Amino acid sequence: MTTPLLTTRRTLTELHRTCSACPSQWEGTTDDGQRFYARYRWGWLTWGFGPTLDAAIDASIDSPGLQCGDDLDGEIGTYEMLEKLNLQVMER
Repeated sequence: MTTPLLTTRRTLTELHRTCSACPSQWEGTTDDGQRFYARYRWGWLTWGFGPTLDAAIDASIDSPGLQCGDDLDGEIGTYEMLEKLNLQVMER
Protein backbone atom coordinates (compact mmCIF):
# COMPACT_ATOMS: atom_id res chain seq x y z
CA MET A 1 0.00 0.00 0.00
CA THR A 2 1.29 3.45 -0.86
CA THR A 3 1.40 6.27 1.66
CA PRO A 4 -1.74 8.40 1.26
CA LEU A 5 -1.19 12.02 0.24
CA LEU A 6 -3.71 13.54 2.62
CA THR A 7 -2.31 13.03 6.12
CA THR A 8 -5.63 13.73 7.84
CA ARG A 9 -8.43 11.44 6.75
CA ARG A 10 -11.31 13.45 5.35
CA THR A 11 -14.88 12.20 5.22
CA LEU A 12 -17.10 12.61 2.18
CA THR A 13 -20.86 12.78 2.76
CA GLU A 14 -21.52 12.59 -0.98
CA LEU A 15 -19.49 11.08 -3.79
CA HIS A 16 -20.50 10.64 -7.41
CA ARG A 17 -18.47 9.23 -10.25
CA THR A 18 -19.24 11.65 -13.05
CA CYS A 19 -17.50 9.84 -15.91
CA SER A 20 -17.62 6.09 -16.50
CA ALA A 21 -15.08 6.32 -19.33
CA CYS A 22 -11.62 7.85 -19.47
CA PRO A 23 -10.78 9.98 -17.63
CA SER A 24 -12.16 8.71 -14.33
CA GLN A 25 -13.73 11.66 -12.47
CA TRP A 26 -15.55 12.21 -9.17
CA GLU A 27 -17.36 15.05 -7.44
CA GLY A 28 -18.40 15.13 -3.82
CA THR A 29 -18.96 17.05 -0.63
CA THR A 30 -17.04 16.72 2.64
CA ASP A 31 -18.59 16.54 6.07
CA ASP A 32 -17.57 20.18 6.66
CA GLY A 33 -19.31 21.37 3.47
CA GLN A 34 -16.28 21.64 1.17
CA ARG A 35 -16.68 20.49 -2.42
CA PHE A 36 -14.36 17.76 -3.72
CA TYR A 37 -13.16 16.95 -7.24
CA ALA A 38 -10.79 14.21 -8.43
CA ARG A 39 -9.66 13.18 -11.90
CA TYR A 40 -7.47 10.34 -13.17
CA ARG A 41 -5.98 10.89 -16.62
CA TRP A 42 -2.69 10.00 -18.35
CA GLY A 43 -1.74 7.93 -15.28
CA TRP A 44 -2.01 10.89 -12.88
CA LEU A 45 -4.55 11.30 -10.05
CA THR A 46 -5.26 14.95 -9.24
CA TRP A 47 -7.71 16.32 -6.66
CA GLY A 48 -8.92 19.48 -5.02
CA PHE A 49 -11.19 20.85 -2.31
CA GLY A 50 -12.93 24.23 -2.28
CA PRO A 51 -16.03 26.14 -1.23
CA THR A 52 -17.57 25.54 -4.69
CA LEU A 53 -17.13 22.86 -7.33
CA ASP A 54 -15.35 25.35 -9.60
CA ALA A 55 -12.90 26.16 -6.78
CA ALA A 56 -12.29 22.43 -6.19
CA ILE A 57 -11.60 21.92 -9.91
CA ASP A 58 -9.21 24.89 -9.90
CA ALA A 59 -7.45 23.44 -6.83
CA SER A 60 -7.10 20.08 -8.60
CA ILE A 61 -5.21 21.78 -11.42
CA ASP A 62 -2.70 23.07 -8.86
CA SER A 63 -2.46 19.79 -6.90
CA PRO A 64 0.88 17.96 -7.00
CA GLY A 65 -0.84 14.86 -8.38
CA LEU A 66 0.06 11.25 -7.88
CA GLN A 67 1.33 9.09 -10.71
CA CYS A 68 -0.51 5.77 -10.43
CA GLY A 69 -0.16 4.34 -13.92
CA ASP A 70 1.43 4.73 -17.30
CA ASP A 71 0.91 7.59 -19.74
CA LEU A 72 -2.05 5.93 -21.48
CA ASP A 73 -3.91 4.97 -18.29
CA GLY A 74 -7.18 6.77 -17.58
CA GLU A 75 -9.18 4.26 -15.54
CA ILE A 76 -9.05 3.85 -11.77
CA GLY A 77 -11.70 2.48 -9.43
CA THR A 78 -13.45 4.48 -6.75
CA TYR A 79 -12.09 2.36 -3.89
CA GLU A 80 -8.51 2.73 -5.14
CA MET A 81 -8.91 6.52 -5.50
CA LEU A 82 -10.28 6.79 -1.96
CA GLU A 83 -7.44 4.68 -0.57
CA LYS A 84 -4.71 6.65 -2.35
CA LEU A 85 -6.09 9.98 -1.12
CA ASN A 86 -6.90 8.78 2.43
CA LEU A 87 -10.62 9.54 2.07
CA GLN A 88 -13.61 7.74 3.48
CA VAL A 89 -17.29 7.91 2.55
CA MET A 90 -19.83 8.32 5.33
CA GLU A 91 -22.17 5.37 5.42
CA ARG A 92 -25.86 6.16 5.21
